[in-house]
Amino acid sequence: MVDDVVLAVDDDGNLLVLESNKDSGGRLAKYLAETKFKSRTPIKSLYKIADAGGLALYKGDLYMADKGNQVVLKFPNQGGKFGPDFSIVAGKKLKPGPRLDQLRAPTSIAFNAENGNMYVTDSGNDRVLMLGGEEGRWLVCLALSGCDKDKF
Repeated sequence: MVDDVVLAVDDDGNLLVLESNKDSGGRLAKYLAETKFKSRTPIKSLYKIADAGGLALYKGDLYMADKGNQVVLKFPNQGGKFGPDFSIVAGKKLKPGPRLDQLRAPTSIAFNAENGNMYVTDSGNDRVLMLGGEEGRWLVCLALSGCDKDKF
């Protein structure tokens, strides 16, 4: 049984489909554009997805919000495939909270192609955060009521 399905399209027109299941983890599949989505190529990962949020592609790498684990992950593009390697680029696994270095149910991700800043909707904290800079640090809380200064 699939709990969530999240979609993204890469620069080559391939469809990426993330299916998550709270009991068994999840699966990330890539449907090649030239096959008109009639076949699929599984993308192997050792990461157990707790609750899929959004997907985004930036400079060929895949970013995924995992609401259940409270993190945003980066899966580097390795010759047209993603995984099994990954890194946590935002949040602390299974440690939700209101601080800038913590997330509570990240649901969507977007990138500014001009400067590389990443925007994360942190729905459990009722805010949107912007990550950027050379160190990849949180720059600012942008919107919604979760941006109270006493939480930082």
